[in-house]
Amino acid sequence: MTRNIKHYDLRASHPGHCAARRVQCRTGQHRRLPDPAFNLRRSRMEKTTRTAWHLGVLLAVTLLAACGGGSGGDDGTAPGIDFTRMLYPPTPLDDPFFDQPDPMPKLAPGTIIASREVRYAPLGIPMPNSAWQLQYMSTGLQGQPMAAIATVVKPLLPALTLNRPLVSFQFAINSAGLKCAPSQQVTGSYANTNSQLEALNYIPQVLALGWTLVFPDHLGPTSSVAVGRVAGPIVLDGIRAAKRFEALGLTADSPVGLMGYSGGGVATAWAAGMQPKYAPELDLRAVAIGGIPANLEATARAFDGSALFFPVMYGAVLSINRLFPQLVPPSLLTEEGKAMAESVKDGCLGGTTDGSAGPKGQMSDYTTVEDIYATPGARDVLPKISLPQPDVAPTADVYFYHQAADQLAPFAEMQKVADDWCARGSPVHVFKDFTGEHIVGAVTSAPSQLLYLESRFAGGALTLLPPGTKSCN
Repeated sequence: MTRNIKHYDLRASHPGHCAARRVQCRTGQHRRLPDPAFNLRRSRMEKTTRTAWHLGVLLAVTLLAACGGGSGGDDGTAPGIDFTRMLYPPTPLDDPFFDQPDPMPKLAPGTIIASREVRYAPLGIPMPNSAWQLQYMSTGLQGQPMAAIATVVKPLLPALTLNRPLVSFQFAINSAGLKCAPSQQVTGSYANTNSQLEALNYIPQVLALGWTLVFPDHLGPTSSVAVGRVAGPIVLDGIRAAKRFEALGLTADSPVGLMGYSGGGVATAWAAGMQPKYAPELDLRAVAIGGIPANLEATARAFDGSALFFPVMYGAVLSINRLFPQLVPPSLLTEEGKAMAESVKDGCLGGTTDGSAGPKGQMSDYTTVEDIYATPGARDVLPKISLPQPDVAPTADVYFYHQAADQLAPFAEMQKVADDWCARGSPVHVFKDFTGEHIVGAVTSAPSQLLYLESRFAGGALTLLPPGTKSCN
């Protein structure tokens, strides 16, 4: 059952305007005011059980003080993300819509907090499709509530399959800066060239195939690359939010698909693998994963030393470090490494935002150790954010597309994931392409992915796959 959700406009700045929506305006921050009905119920409870209540609170406060913290207030709020202790955190966007609510409401994952209409403009070209941005509840790395963002786009034509499919498209964001997120790129920004290159992979979906699209900012509010336990819930909760957003006209029977390449493939794979436990109610029909860097150490070593790809890797490592500070603690960065971290923390694809030259060479040029991937911190973190994982396996149908000569995401590492999922009963298809390498695969993967998704949405016995595809289960 869809909850009736009261939205407030985070763009409002006039106090009267905010008061009309029960929003508190304070130096650009917009918050819900306490619910009078809730306070009345709490007051009645206190009057009837006052003595027991005070004794319980006294005991709880004593215990919490001894333990050093709590899990939120009794006013319907919960602790959010602590940016104050984060290494090289991203600079917040100059738009309060993207701010984390303060205080953080205690709402179910997928619940819409706010929405607004936006201009859909991939490649900077305004399109006639109606589009909105949704802020919704999701789950952080440690299980804490957080707000996430997704952009949803309504198709102009009915779907060929007549059942209003919803596809979550995960961009290969690969960037430490929040300005590089999909919410910026599909509304006119040119900041992330990866996203511009991917435009032709999703534009046909809303122009010709009639699919509703959701573009989640799957790196989260910390813009942390390839952290699947953050990306997976954001993707799944974005789907939940989209299905609840009435303007899209989706139904309970609308089939769901996932699609992503490279870094977008990481988010797609984790979402698919987490879905059976995290969002079992979703009708996930098809998962298209291309060029996935499954083993993050192997991919990091492949990027290291590359004139073209090393800057991307430097920014990615920095962004992961925001959630796993043991990966590259400050003591392992040289002074040049620390300065470079400040320069790229808001950039796209490892670019700087202060006018300085970007990173070049290899990680050992910026660290006090020769092999940063062999440190205890790296040995602890990288296996945790790589696939396969013992608790991550899909039940939905999955199609892997991968170039045999992929120089950044080795085919053999993807095959380990496919084999693991096959062994656990997941229906998996693997297509090994011999036409190019990782960058070429970003283009050549799209046609077969689109055909695969469309055939799965049609619901027939035939799943369209390239000749030579190997399948299990």
